Order: sequence, then C-alpha cells, then structure tokens
Amino acid sequence: MLRFLVLIALVVAIWLLLEWAYRKALAALGIERGGRRRAGRFGPRPVHEARQRPTETLVRCAACGTYVPVSRALPAPGGGGAVCSQGCRAALRHGA
Repeated sequence: MLRFLVLIALVVAIWLLLEWAYRKALAALGIERGGRRRAGRFGPRPVHEARQRPTETLVRCAACGTYVPVSRALPAPGGGGAVCSQGCRAALRHGA
C-alpha cells in the first residue's frame, strides 16, 4: 500500500513539474495558453477594431500646462481656454 501511495505522489509531482515547464516555455515564446500570441517580443497582438477605444482630443490647461481630455476639462474663468481642475480655475481667478 505504501508503494502505491509513493507511486501516486511521484506521478503527481512529475505531472506538476511538466505543467510548470510547459507554462514557462509558452511564456518564453509569448504564447497564451489557448494558442494565441501575447504582446511582447513578437510585437503587439492585433486588436479587433470593435475593441479599440475612440481617441479623444486633449487641451492644455491655461494655469499649469498639463494636457487633459476635452471631456474632463473645465472652462477657464473669462473664457480663456480650459483648465484641468477646480484648483487651477481658482488660481487663474485669483491671478496666482
């Protein structure tokens, strides 16, 4: 009985070692488990057009100079462009 349990433990250990080596080999080649290549050494994986995010125009903050998406930009006081935050809006308002 003890020999049988040792044999089972040995088979399981070999199985886990082979599984680990297989995953390492796939990772080194940049291949996902399902057979698809990942981005990496072989370049980026093509992205389906439906999954691509639409690009958004960036505007420069009139106070600090950072770029923010148009959807997140706030109007600057006096109509002088856009600002990135309430703090920049207050800084422009107070002339700091």
